[in-house]
Amino acid sequence: MARHTQATGSQTLFTVAQSSGHEFITDVGFLGGYFAFLVTNVASPAGFAYASVGDFVGGKIALAPSQSPVLSAGYLAPGSSKMVYAYFTAADSIDSTVNTNFSMKVWTFRPSTHADSGFAVKTAMDMAVKNSIRCEREAAREQCG
Repeated sequence: MARHTQATGSQTLFTVAQSSGHEFITDVGFLGGYFAFLVTNVASPAGFAYASVGDFVGGKIALAPSQSPVLSAGYLAPGSSKMVYAYFTAADSIDSTVNTNFSMKVWTFRPSTHADSGFAVKTAMDMAVKNSIRCEREAAREQCG
């Protein structure tokens, strides 16, 4: 779920939601994975939409070095939604005590980076690292996803 949305202008034209959940499950030797985000055109005229991911704070999770921060949602008619996917990596497989915060921005043009201006909407996101071995032990207590 998004924690905070900042729209440019007087209304929100797009929304973006974290679809893969807020936990990054890791294991020894497994520190990467794709995560999905649902981009919805709420009120913008039909056209192409792009999402970007960045502004990471917390140090445990980042975009993979080969992953572009700019993701194409493609053509979105008003009221329609599409998933975009980004490949994240974790610094290690140790559980995080503090979530990594980052932001998703939606654009009506293709930005060159995760810039600070020109976006249609910016949504704050967060994610925590969970170790799969600990999750197996605690699955009965339903503490891991």
